Amino acid sequence: MKRSTTTYVQLQCKYKPSCQWYLRGRYHKNSDSFEISELKEPYICHKNSITMMFTIVKAEINIKITTIQATIHKDFLYNISYKKAWLVK
Repeated sequence: MKRSTTTYVQLQCKYKPSCQWYLRGRYHKNSDSFEISELKEPYICHKNSITMMFTIVKAEINIKITTIQATIHKDFLYNISYKKAWLVK
């Protein structure tokens, strides 16, 4: 979340600085509803990470689980569990 108040919210991708995705919106008074006022699409960071990992695993069939975890962390500043990295393999 980049910015938020009681009436306004702005979201932006935090995993890749080059990602241009963002969402801006407003909360409705006396309601739990949220209205999107601006949306920059598409959000492809996660799609790219999955494609990248399958490419790496395909190229290096004996890749270590810890290497998969380290690659995801390095490229996306996100920690995945051992189980999730094992499932990718």
